Amino acid sequence: MSRNTVEIQDGRTVKKFGSHLNFVTETAIYEKLKGTGLAPELIYSGQDYIEHSFVPGPSLFQLLVNAQMDGRKASVELLFDRFFGWYRQFNEVTGQTLGNIDLHKIIVTGLPEDPIEKMAYSAAEISEAKLVGIDFEHCRVGHVESDVAKLVSQIYLVPKPFSEEAQDVCVMFVNCAKKQFELNPVTLEDQIKKELVRVCKLLKIFYDSKEADALCKRLSA
Repeated sequence: MSRNTVEIQDGRTVKKFGSHLNFVTETAIYEKLKGTGLAPELIYSGQDYIEHSFVPGPSLFQLLVNAQMDGRKASVELLFDRFFGWYRQFNEVTGQTLGNIDLHKIIVTGLPEDPIEKMAYSAAEISEAKLVGIDFEHCRVGHVESDVAKLVSQIYLVPKPFSEEAQDVCVMFVNCAKKQFELNPVTLEDQIKKELVRVCKLLKIFYDSKEADALCKRLSA
């Protein structure tokens, strides 16, 4: 399977798929999201490539990293709340999960220009901004807990695995998820442990089962 290619041309994003199946999946999701504002409007779809309007702005991942590095916990929590507000609508409209979830592919648009790229936006600015998703090729029917678990594993293991600080952020993240969804604690714990094992193997990190148990205990409190 060849890789996707993405180019920006005249205010449009052109994405060529390496997999026909992924092309079909993403096109179907864009059609479902048409007119919702949750994704850019699809301009063209065919021959294993799509064109959609270009969405300017930093990724949700960039804003979260900057806010966390600056110790702005309130901003981190607000960004998590905004994400799960977007995700709930996405899930209701499509009936699917994101699958290979990636916060780099959630764009926060409508923020004031930031020429020095500090990205230290106020709560009011974040609240007024709009979240737009741009990658749906791995969407599938599944449990919301699976998507939540994937992001929990990323937060807990990158960049420093099993740290107390990362555990605190995971708790904040899951608490924000619980505001939007009635998560099944058994399913969530099972999915988190599976994801931690998978990501540890992928990153060649020792899987600490005691730390995984400690995290799940805090998340279920």
